[in-house]
Amino acid sequence: MLLTSLATYTNLAPPVHAGSQRSNSPTQQGVAASSSSLSTVASTTKSKFGFVPNKDLVKLNPCQIVLETFQAFLGNLEMEQIATVLTVHTQLASSTDLKNYIELLTPIAIGLVNQLQISSSTMKQVVTALSKYVASPYDGQRIAAVGLFSRLVPLKPCGEISSVIMLHLSSALSDPNAVVRGISIQGLGYVGSLTDHDIEKYTETAVTALLKGIDDTASDCLINIPLESMRGLARILQTLPSDRLESFHVSLAIRIRPFFGSYSIEIREASIILFGDLCESKKAHDANGSISPNASSTEALREQLIANLFPILLHLSEGDATIIRACKGTLRKVCGLLNAPKVNEMAQRHLIDHGQLNYGVFIVDFVKLIAMDLPDFIQDFIDSAIPKLRSQWAEVRGSAAIVIGILHNFLPERNTQTESVGNKLAALLKDENHFVRVKAATALGYFFGDI
Repeated sequence: MLLTSLATYTNLAPPVHAGSQRSNSPTQQGVAASSSSLSTVASTTKSKFGFVPNKDLVKLNPCQIVLETFQAFLGNLEMEQIATVLTVHTQLASSTDLKNYIELLTPIAIGLVNQLQISSSTMKQVVTALSKYVASPYDGQRIAAVGLFSRLVPLKPCGEISSVIMLHLSSALSDPNAVVRGISIQGLGYVGSLTDHDIEKYTETAVTALLKGIDDTASDCLINIPLESMRGLARILQTLPSDRLESFHVSLAIRIRPFFGSYSIEIREASIILFGDLCESKKAHDANGSISPNASSTEALREQLIANLFPILLHLSEGDATIIRACKGTLRKVCGLLNAPKVNEMAQRHLIDHGQLNYGVFIVDFVKLIAMDLPDFIQDFIDSAIPKLRSQWAEVRGSAAIVIGILHNFLPERNTQTESVGNKLAALLKDENHFVRVKAATALGYFFGDI
């Protein structure tokens, strides 16, 4: 109860005596959320003698009172590890949102498991007691209950405890509060930490929920749900056997492609890494000698490899080090599945995580090699690179022009799209960025000349 109270009392102002005046206003009844509302109450509750009854109540901090009560309670139970966690987070009582509280849940869960043991009867009582708050009408109580459950998943619960936790995390996916949904997604991303029996039982539910979470772009949420979904899926792909996830490969590849061009560096990095993990999972599946029960699924995944190869290759030109490393790692994994030995050999040799890469020279040689090794897909490569001519990053726009110019030179004959593509390259000659204009002029030379 104290754990949920700590969440509901965060950023809560103390009650103020309303005197003899009556009002239907929640503010004047003592429910206030900020100091400005308190001053309003104070001004409306003055008696005829010119003083505010119980004015010292304004100095109280309800969250601090709950926090001190919680610490005293834990001290009496000799649960020092959890009590210490509460003292370390000094800003919790003055928080204006639940961000600090949510960060507190992980060390609380770890301390709880260290002192009670994850499979003990006492832990079962704690989980059972929290379960009633999952359907609470109050957001804070739901956040507290679902939040602790999500932090217990990576600590390897089992038996009835894991069943209760996973049941409530699954039900929280439809919660109207985005923070509750986000916390649930975080917990489901650790399904690979459960026992083998529970992994088999809950993998499909977890992966399906995480796939839906990629599209859950709730605004003004403390948790970035698409980002947490992609990180959770990457964790599952790295943990679980590839044959359990093959049916999700194509759907996942389609869903994450739009995020390669996200404004957020974290989301861009996570989506690129996730696609690499997907390729690694497929490679492991093939290495085991497994035969896909659905040949069309394998072909569909190959289409996604072809569609995503050049967008990732173009983002390799960005200046951010984290994106460069993500692109290098993923390109090595993608090229390993292309059935193009020379392309794969060049990728493995040049795309070293912490190595220096002369992108301008590399991209020309690499694209030429791809065009010669995979001639049947040249038009598909061009189609996948064209949207990057409108990229927000000048490096990507310029590199896209170079790539399209080279690839078009390797087409066996001009087609109906030649004029349209040429016009798009020519339009970049008027780009606001000098780098892009130079690259566009070079690309037109590749486009119409000989390489």
